[in-house]
This record gives sequence, structure tokens and C-alpha cells, in this order.
Amino acid sequence: MEICSLAHTGFDELAAAFGAAFAGYEVRITADELRRMLRRRGFDPALSFAAFDSGGRIAGFTLNGVGTFGGGNAHTGVRTAYDTGTGTLPEWRGRGLAGRVFEASLPHLRAAGVERYLLEVLQHNTAAVGLYRRLGFEVSREFNYFRAAAKDVCGRVQAEAGGRTVTGRGGGEGRDGKLQIEAGGGMNKRRSAGGPEARTEARGGLSFQPSAGRSFGLRAASDSGDFRLRATSDSGDFGLRAANDSDDVGRSDCVADGGGLRAASDSDDVRLRATSDSDGGEFDICRVELSTVREAAQGFWDFAPSWQNGFEAVERAADDFVILGAYDAGCDQSGNSPGSAKLFGYVIFEPAAGDITQIAVARTHRRRGIGSALLAEALRRNTSPTIKCVNTEAGRDEALAKLLKTHNIHPAGKQFEMIKQL
Repeated sequence: MEICSLAHTGFDELAAAFGAAFAGYEVRITADELRRMLRRRGFDPALSFAAFDSGGRIAGFTLNGVGTFGGGNAHTGVRTAYDTGTGTLPEWRGRGLAGRVFEASLPHLRAAGVERYLLEVLQHNTAAVGLYRRLGFEVSREFNYFRAAAKDVCGRVQAEAGGRTVTGRGGGEGRDGKLQIEAGGGMNKRRSAGGPEARTEARGGLSFQPSAGRSFGLRAASDSGDFRLRATSDSGDFGLRAANDSDDVGRSDCVADGGGLRAASDSDDVRLRATSDSDGGEFDICRVELSTVREAAQGFWDFAPSWQNGFEAVERAADDFVILGAYDAGCDQSGNSPGSAKLFGYVIFEPAAGDITQIAVARTHRRRGIGSALLAEALRRNTSPTIKCVNTEAGRDEALAKLLKTHNIHPAGKQFEMIKQL
């Protein structure tokens, strides 16, 4: 058995070994998903290692990402190696290969200026947790992770139409208009060409046609918070109004085909204007540059992102992400953030993976529905069969957990973040 760097190992060989090692794992990934994961996590083949059998085949491996990690600081950090994936093929298990590969890698990592080694491990994988403790790792944080099938990311919707209330996922008639509620879909706000009549439509979602000049309300049937969606003008704008002062908007319509709230536009640009009952403030959701988010984000956070969710990870794979911000002034004509406006909430989302990478709202602007509106608009862009939010810090993620649960995205397990100083 020989332990060597993966600098000269092709991706196809690596992907085959990765697939074999994790064939029984609870979450399987494709070769394309592995390629995206490695790019996002900073995979460095020259500082990644594998044990090769006498025939030159991979028996076990550790794929390392290398970068800086602040351990809670978005702007500073030390050079860190991150375990992007450690695996042993089934026929070679029980021989201590994982530990041997890791120990063999340490001199090379130190020579490259790496000061510490970081990894995450499922808490119920007690064998792996025990191995890492024996290798000198200590638990630094405990993470939750959330996951749901995209088709299930929905909730009960209660709608009020002209004084009559209809609740459920089926259909019903309002006194002043027709109400249709189905599973799945995003809502489009449009103005009829014939007059001031306001209309929402949903692709497999929800539609309501009120009588001319009337506003209408949508209310989430939830104890955690509800909302009203109201026509506000002839221009195609709409308002998302919190129905109480106690909680974020509890918006939870199905988003299986990329649901969300949309302005009247033929493009995917969003100009979502929402108003709050608590202070009358308004906000718009626009596309935003990562640099703008990075400058403001730490003041919004309840916890610092993990390695795979940090800004350095997003920068490595910038084209894979959608970044949206909530502003106190309108977007420009292209749907981008206005130059002089104040950012008070944002979401970073990877549509191909269904991954909610970061979402945060300034503490002074919470309970206005901003988080729900950002999440809904991000999910509208989803192309994955699964929605997930990985590595939220246990004990500090209560607000985020509440928001995710409102959208029927529930906890799926727990991980340890572990660190070894080199």
C-alpha cells in the first residue's frame, strides 16, 4: 500500500472511488455534484492524498480543501485545510487506512503553511467521531442541518376573499372572486390590460381574481405568523403586509417548481415591494454583489458560516450562486441594487443544489417578513429536487430554524465541527 498525493489522479478515477466509498451513505451525489462541491470547498489535489493498492487503484482517500478560515470572522483567518471528503472503499475497511492517510498528509500540509485542520462529521457516526478524537481533534461547534424534498416545501395557506375565508390546498370560491389553491407554484402579479383590476397567478400554485378596485388578502394558517398579500396600485406592484407585529411573515406556499413572489415582468428580475404594519417601512428585493453583502453581513449574523458556506467558498464558485438583498429603496431597471440604498437583509442560494448557503436580516429590521420574502424569492429559482440548509450553529440558529420550519424545511440531523491545530 502506497500513500501519495492526488496531484496526478484524474477526476473520473477520483469520482469513481468517491462513489464506491459512499455507496451506502444517506446522501448520494453525482459526478457533476462532486465537481461543484470540490470547487466550492477549495479542493487542492496536490495537498490531498490517497492510499493506492498494488494495482494502483485507490483504496482510501482524503480530499482536502485549502484556504483561510476565520472561525467566526468573515474578514480574517488563518490558513486552514478542510476535509472535503474522507472515504475508504468497502473491501479495505477495518485496516486503519483513514488514519494512516491523514497522518501521512500532515508534513505536506505544514510545509504548505497550513496551521490547522478542520472537518465536519455526522454526530451519529460514532466510529468516525472516535477516530478524529484519537487523532487530536476537538469539537469547536455543533451544527444542525435541514433538508426537504422541493415538492414538499410548502404549507397550509389560508386566503380571505371578500369576507369569506377558505383554508387548505384544494380550491374554493371567495365572495368577490375565485380562489384556487394547489400544491406547488410561484405567484405572478399582473395588471389587466383592460383596467385597474389586480390579479395573481400561479403555475400550479394560487390564483385569485378580485373585483375591480378591491384589495385582497392571503394569510398563512400558522401560529408563528401570517401575512396578507395586497394589490397596491395599477402599476403591477404589490405589498406583502405582516398581519401582526409578533413575527416574521409566515409565507409557506409550495415551491416545487421554483415558487416565489414575482413582480409583473417578462424577465426573472424581481422588484418585490413589501410593507410592514409595525412601522410602515418598505423594502425591495434586488440582485446584489457579493462584495456589498460581505461588508454588511457580520452585523446581521446570529452565527458565523461554516467552511462550505463562507464567503471564500462562494467566491470560488460565484457563477453557481444567486445573491439577493433587501433594500429600503427600489431596484434599478435591471433588477440590481440601488447604489445609495441601505441593505438590511440578504440570501445566498445555489439553485442547482437547492442549497440555502446564507440568509440573514439585520436585527433592527426583523419581524417585518424580510427573511420570508428573501427565502421565497430564492426558492423560486431552485432547480434541485431537494432543498437544504446545512451547518446552522446549534443554540444560535433559533430564528433561522423557525423560518425554515415555516416553509416545511425541517431538521434532518446534526454534525460536529472539529478542529486540530497543526
